[in-house]
Amino acid sequence: MKSTRFLAFFLLLAMLSFAGCGDDDDDDDHGATDDDNDDASPGDDDDNDNDDNDDNDDTTPSDEVRVFTSGEFLVIRNSQVVVRYHLAGGWYELRDGASRLVVAHADARVYSFVILPLQTWKSTDLPHYQWTSEDVSDALGTGKAITVSRGGVADAPALRQTFAVYQNRSAVRADVSVINTAKAALQIGSIYALYADTPDGGLLFGMPHSLRVLTNGAADFLDFAVPLSPGSTPTISNWSTLVYNPEAAASFLLGYLTFNIAEPIVYTGPQKDQPGWLSLQAVSQYFPAKSVAAGAAFNAETMLVDFGAASPFAALETYADRLHDWLGISTWLERHPEIGVPAGWNSWSGSSSSGGYGHDIDEQIIVDNMDFAARELRRWGMNYFQIDDGWQQTVGDWVVNTTRFPDHGDQNGIEWLMNRAHDYGFLTGLWISAFIADENAQILQDHPDWFTGPFLFGLVENSPVLDFTNPEVEAYLTDLMETLQDWGIDWLKLDFAYRALMTSGWYEPDQAIFEFYRRGVSIIRQALADDVFFLNVALVGANYGQIDSDRITLDTMPVWEGENEDPYSPIAFFDNQGLKPMYRDCARRYYLHGRVWINHPDLIFFRAHSDPQFPPLTLNESQTFATSVALQGGIVKIGDRIVDLSTDAVRSLRGVLPVYGKAGRPIDLFRREFPEVWVLPVEDFDEPYTTVGLLNWGLNRDLTVAPYEFVADAERELVADFNEAGLDPDAEYLAFEYWTQEFLGVVTGELAVTVPARTPRVVALRPLLGRPQLLGTNRHVLGGAAVIRSLAWNEKALTLTGVQEGSVGTDYVPFEHVVTLYVPAGYAADSAAVEAPAGFAITGKSLATAGNVATLRFTVVDEGAAQWHPDVTWTVTFSATE
Repeated sequence: MKSTRFLAFFLLLAMLSFAGCGDDDDDDDHGATDDDNDDASPGDDDDNDNDDNDDNDDTTPSDEVRVFTSGEFLVIRNSQVVVRYHLAGGWYELRDGASRLVVAHADARVYSFVILPLQTWKSTDLPHYQWTSEDVSDALGTGKAITVSRGGVADAPALRQTFAVYQNRSAVRADVSVINTAKAALQIGSIYALYADTPDGGLLFGMPHSLRVLTNGAADFLDFAVPLSPGSTPTISNWSTLVYNPEAAASFLLGYLTFNIAEPIVYTGPQKDQPGWLSLQAVSQYFPAKSVAAGAAFNAETMLVDFGAASPFAALETYADRLHDWLGISTWLERHPEIGVPAGWNSWSGSSSSGGYGHDIDEQIIVDNMDFAARELRRWGMNYFQIDDGWQQTVGDWVVNTTRFPDHGDQNGIEWLMNRAHDYGFLTGLWISAFIADENAQILQDHPDWFTGPFLFGLVENSPVLDFTNPEVEAYLTDLMETLQDWGIDWLKLDFAYRALMTSGWYEPDQAIFEFYRRGVSIIRQALADDVFFLNVALVGANYGQIDSDRITLDTMPVWEGENEDPYSPIAFFDNQGLKPMYRDCARRYYLHGRVWINHPDLIFFRAHSDPQFPPLTLNESQTFATSVALQGGIVKIGDRIVDLSTDAVRSLRGVLPVYGKAGRPIDLFRREFPEVWVLPVEDFDEPYTTVGLLNWGLNRDLTVAPYEFVADAERELVADFNEAGLDPDAEYLAFEYWTQEFLGVVTGELAVTVPARTPRVVALRPLLGRPQLLGTNRHVLGGAAVIRSLAWNEKALTLTGVQEGSVGTDYVPFEHVVTLYVPAGYAADSAAVEAPAGFAITGKSLATAGNVATLRFTVVDEGAAQWHPDVTWTVTFSATE
């Protein structure tokens, strides 16, 4: 569910926050005492000891972090990264290990307000510096830090800048503190840890038009959109940004590690007077401005810069790993590997306006869908069942609507349904928008003092929002969460939480809006038990470290290109709901999954939209989106009225269940608007292999040219290069495709497959072993992951034995197991045996050989209505023919 009424307003607000730029100091030389001729020249190092101070001992280990002065510069460096701070000038630069300049003439600065600041303080304008250094050991590693303090005179605050460099890391951590040395309170609206702009500063990473800039949400409130733009296009990115130079295969990542009070923003844009440079700004924004008392210190959020990763994917994934470690995140998968990634149904089912249920649910609807799901999907891996909006009397009054959900004895209607789902073996979920209330809600009448004031003097319309700084509200929300848990919920879906950002007039007045938001989310998290899965539908960075999963896009809809009339117009990027646009934005945040939380790619649809202007989804289109969800490892959520699922839809959903849970890489992320090539190593398997997803999204755009050019909606060859895929380009691999159940032969160097438009192909690549081995199974789209428990070759007996889930079909959708094996020259497949535990029988077993492929078929019959699929054991016996 979404609200985009004020999209244009917030875009303008974000643009205004970056209206100012400039730098007064153009001194870029390093002083006469430095006997390097020109330290701004790449590779300048007169004594070849991998530093720019020619008095240092050449025997110093290259990975050791060292601090020293060099002329007017204070330097901290290791073998990969160099920070040079100009002590007199108050600015700094970043260089790589070869002394190539990467960020030039950056300063720190403080604005009194985000928009149109009345006062500005720059580190370049603040004299009277002093510096210290110290050893550091933290979640990023072991190393050293330098701290430079300056200012604090003539009514200007003091700025304290800290830079940490670590052994064997190409990263720099930067912190800025503001100390109010005046006698009156100080207002802080923005703190820039890095401001590198014209005339002297900037990012030197290649010609802007050749760069690609991947954001992490756009322009403050447009966090659901994830632009990937040429460097020649200005970007305002939330939380972090990645600048990629494809020609040099180099990546520059700038992101934040903390999100306590501010919303961190990263700005990039071309410079007119320095054509080869990008403006680069990283800022902690506070709206409204924070008040710092006289004599007090105030810390900006912690910034991280890394420009030494081997690939843009490594840069993104390493950043997410560092978020995990720095914030001390314990993910759901770390806490509950026995449950794994949720897969379930959402009764909202895409809203009534698109043909789903929306709010229009009742007990019978839920029971009918639960029964269908239990019969057709639960044993296959659907482990959750969620009731969405419509169960409550009204938003804000979180009591059960007894007209729709009547009581059953001493159980209310929702509690009874939770217990019923548990009896089936489901974990249970419930939707709530706990932060807001309808205007007619009783809670608003009874406790008007529990709610915040209007945002921007009422210019922005919003629902009444609870005031989390009020102790009575905190107690109320805690009690509400305890009540829902007493009803038996195992999953909480929090919706419309972002409305807390459009508030003011708090019980505790000195709040920034993101600080206020995080406070509310924290109350919910602390009130929920460890084993209650917490899903939020809101901003990314503002939720880091607090939730188990985030819906990181707008809603999907049962429309391929999206509901917007012109889905490729610039404005449609920010307001277009459909399978393709939501896939694109989720793929661009693939790296968060499993590291920070579980990604939620939203609903999978097979049905048509109720509006006839939108073409019905084809089966291939639905399978393409479902396959993308499997490759991403995130939540599998069914968006249809589940009782209306066709046999093809059920069969397709079974193929992506259970969720494997690990995220692949979209290796053409920077080449296609809708990535078409995914690589997912399956390493926790007796014979490790790699899954390659080849997704033809039809109409696409080529991101390797500027401006981007369309790629036709047509059949095309999709190629996975083995070097990019992390595979040995000289090795031979067996290639087997899931959707067609076709053996593609032995491949080396690359995998090239012709894929029809709007259609998926998923290929399991297994190293050629020179003896009989598994090619694939029709049970799971990822080639055996999550369903084959073990695989063993007996060289003496010439047998291949597999233990796998013995899935049992239904009358509605029967299922015959197909296990495909490779039989190389010199072997013959002679016989097969399949064993099932008591209560199950094997029927229809056959073994056939065609060329070098043997196909084992069998059906598992449940003779006792067991709750779960059994594990069955198959053994194929071979003979040597040479």
